[in-house]
Amino acid sequence: MRTPTAAARKNDEDDYVTDWNAENATMIALNGADASIDGTGAEAKDGSVTITAPGTYVLSGKLNDGQIVVDVQDKENVRLVLNGMELQSSDSAPIYIKEAGKAIITLQEGTANTVSDGKTYVYPDASADEPNAAVFSKADLTVNGTGALIVHGNYNNGIASKDDLK
Repeated sequence: MRTPTAAARKNDEDDYVTDWNAENATMIALNGADASIDGTGAEAKDGSVTITAPGTYVLSGKLNDGQIVVDVQDKENVRLVLNGMELQSSDSAPIYIKEAGKAIITLQEGTANTVSDGKTYVYPDASADEPNAAVFSKADLTVNGTGALIVHGNYNNGIASKDDLK
């Protein structure tokens, strides 16, 4: 097990920021089997949402069997504001931070948010073994805010990060 250094344990200023502005955010409304997006940097397709640009993304509603994938190639920060959302995936990580400089999950004050994965995952090939948690990140991951987050890690872990987790 890796023991973090003092520098790794230190929080950055943006680890504490919980406020956001609707004018500068992309709003993602989860609608059962799909999602609607108001803003830029994200695309909804086949029950999943892929985020490809840095910025703030506000998620609300319910997605019955889908995934939020963060794949920001330029290594900048992505903030996911969970604003009363329920997200389930039957065969993978409902929240998958594939690539970003840092991902910050903010739990909006006064909201309850639920993330659940299935008991089995489907990988592209036999050599793959990740993601393997309901909230899985390959980048630094910070969770902040005063809202509630309920994570049902049915496959393996509830929250896992291959990098720093704060």
